[in-house]
Amino acid sequence: MMGRRTGTVNATKLKQAATKLGKLEGVVGVFWGHHTVGGEWMPEPKLVVHVKGKRRLASLPRGERIPSRVHGFATDVMEVGVPRVHQLDAHDQAEGSYERVSTITAVASYQGSSLVLTSGHGVSPFRGTNMVRRIDPTDARERYAIRDFNGVRIAAEIIKARLANGWSLDYALASAAESEPLESHRANDRRPPFAIRRSALSFGDRVSHYSTLRHRRIDGSIEQVALDETSFSMPYPETREGRYQRVMVIRNDGATRFSEPGDSGSMIVDWTGEVVGTVLGSSDGADIAYALPIAGLRGQLDEWATVFFKDGE
Repeated sequence: MMGRRTGTVNATKLKQAATKLGKLEGVVGVFWGHHTVGGEWMPEPKLVVHVKGKRRLASLPRGERIPSRVHGFATDVMEVGVPRVHQLDAHDQAEGSYERVSTITAVASYQGSSLVLTSGHGVSPFRGTNMVRRIDPTDARERYAIRDFNGVRIAAEIIKARLANGWSLDYALASAAESEPLESHRANDRRPPFAIRRSALSFGDRVSHYSTLRHRRIDGSIEQVALDETSFSMPYPETREGRYQRVMVIRNDGATRFSEPGDSGSMIVDWTGEVVGTVLGSSDGADIAYALPIAGLRGQLDEWATVFFKDGE
């Protein structure tokens, strides 16, 4: 998905270095890409270690210190606080239990009904105190509410859902009997099937999404990506954490945050309008957002994939 992700470096050694760093105490994720110096983004790539908080070097045991180089790769440490998934109550969004609400990714007509694609952590049901991480078409259907632009509420049944478990997945697919109330929904002012970008992205490429919470387009740029063998942890609104792979880091555009609570699931597109991913969440300690690549989602939708997506040019 990312061009110049590893450039001419040894990809195997790079992944080994990222895996080693990811095991250190306090690390929430290890990424390859641009780093910051004094708040300014630098063009040369490094292994960027995201930590909840920085501590004085002298207070760290030697085994918890992040070396300046690992397997020959320069490192940098980014203090991100606590990364958070971004579900919240907002207009035109999918409303889950525990007062969780996340953005509708897309709505499509299918065999006389509406198929609704949205964030998994925003609508997945609870079993006791934990969210269900997997729902299959053969399981008993779970119901939740959907609101369209006019505030009309309709009932939907979850057909399939996947949530973290070490993959780059966080989605729910639902079916609604009523198609009329959702016909006005558009993702980035387009209707499905949406074209997926086929060519590789590069660090610094501009992307955007339409925030239904803020009722406008939000811009940013892709600056880092997690390596395949490393995972990124993000707490859910429960007692456990979700772990994801291949997470993309998106730089905020000035003072405007790319992701705000309620934006989870929002479709991210490049400058031509082709889909590259979905919003996952943000950090309370850095000017960045986290997103998931669209390839993982598309590959999970089975016979419904062509309802929502098609190859770009």
